[in-house]
Amino acid sequence: MSVTEASAAGAVISNVKDYAKWVKCLLDESAPFSNKTHADIRTPRMFVSAETEGGMDVSTYGLGWSRNTIHGQTVFQHSGGMHAYGAEVFWLPEIKFGIVAFGNTALSSNFAELDVVYRLIEDKLNIPTKQRIDIRAKSMKSRDSLPNREQAIEKLFPNRPEKPQLGSFDAGQLVGHYKDEEDEDTGKTVLVGPRQDATFRHAFVLEHITGDYWLVQAAMIGNSRYTNVYFRAKFLAGVDGKPAAMELDTAQGADEPGDGIIQFTKVG
Repeated sequence: MSVTEASAAGAVISNVKDYAKWVKCLLDESAPFSNKTHADIRTPRMFVSAETEGGMDVSTYGLGWSRNTIHGQTVFQHSGGMHAYGAEVFWLPEIKFGIVAFGNTALSSNFAELDVVYRLIEDKLNIPTKQRIDIRAKSMKSRDSLPNREQAIEKLFPNRPEKPQLGSFDAGQLVGHYKDEEDEDTGKTVLVGPRQDATFRHAFVLEHITGDYWLVQAAMIGNSRYTNVYFRAKFLAGVDGKPAAMELDTAQGADEPGDGIIQFTKVG
């Protein structure tokens, strides 16, 4: 994948040992940063949430770091990941304690890493067993909130008819090249096909639901259920009655509006 469009830590290829040196720099407030820069790094910029149960408190965000309070201790942390790995970096400035964890799967490795991270933090703080945060339960709640195919259909097409209606076009008419007017003309987005031009490479897999409405599965490389996303699409006809465009609705249901509707014009 391109590291110039979406990347962390300046797109540096690194490892846990080098990351640990970086965290030590932040904990010790040492070079190459000035004291003013270190203070700026730790300054919150925005409010995120107030989760006051299970030993946690208000969460804020600053210059690339989430700032939380866990068991009364200030914690800076950030998660990361892509198709092939997940990362968790935590540092507690008041006790000068930091943890870096990398794993070789998308998102599921983050769940495993968080188990280790919270265990080490709570061991360091001598937190009694009964007062410890059930981070595994939180991870599983996050995992279970990701919809599968059946759940996506229910969420995106709640009012679909029991018997699917025929669409305005047959599948053969829909096959072709569809282009977002803001994209470069790569000619690779088809009814079912790869989008290798995307920053996070994936394939659109379309399944007919009813009429001109289709379920779109944006399947990332590796086809992990943790990275796949579902959308609703509709094919539109031109004045000649032939397929002219596909509208991709990025909303994930009524409670998640997404980024609006993207129209891909049929160009071939």
